[in-house]
Amino acid sequence: MLFIPQLMHLQSDNMTNTIDNLKHICSEIETEVSILKGTLESNYNNQCDYSPMMTFFDSFNKRQIAIVIPSADNIENTIIRLTEALHLFVALSSNSVIISMKTKIIHNDQYYDALNVFLLSQTHAWQLTFPFTVDDSNVITWHEDLNEIVGVDDIDYDANIKEMVTAFYYVTHLPDPAFSVSEIISYLSSQNATIKLLEGQKISYLDFANNYT
Repeated sequence: MLFIPQLMHLQSDNMTNTIDNLKHICSEIETEVSILKGTLESNYNNQCDYSPMMTFFDSFNKRQIAIVIPSADNIENTIIRLTEALHLFVALSSNSVIISMKTKIIHNDQYYDALNVFLLSQTHAWQLTFPFTVDDSNVITWHEDLNEIVGVDDIDYDANIKEMVTAFYYVTHLPDPAFSVSEIISYLSSQNATIKLLEGQKISYLDFANNYT
């Protein structure tokens, strides 16, 4: 079952930010958003669920690790799964992380599906919302006029989403890693997460599908 948090309301007066304004946090943000949109479109074409995803970047804006989190049936379990994976941020000494998930929004009393993306660093936190509709052939139409890019501090979240954002902040600001990278990845693998090491990452961990990697 797809994770769909409680509805968020688009505010048209928050449209002053553009994706270019975020490139000082993650220079590859535009490319990553394009990849995530393409992934979501491919999933719909293949009638697959879109599971929460996250990609970690080092200080040179190189991708370190990409994780696909198994979909949960409620927001509480989703928060737990995302927070567990987000422990990699401090363990990897990451500069930024991009988290994506499918959600729903309402605008002018009309409901839309949306790709919801969080860009996090130790000094910045942004939410990017990309609304879309799907026709009977599972073809996605992106409603770019409704796109929203806003700083997390500027959003009045409902209780559940506020809990998630608070958890994001806590885990990305730990003074020291709670676990090693190998321990975190091994655990995520045991929870059926899909793990992809990037940019020449050489990490030994217990892969519960393929033994040691």
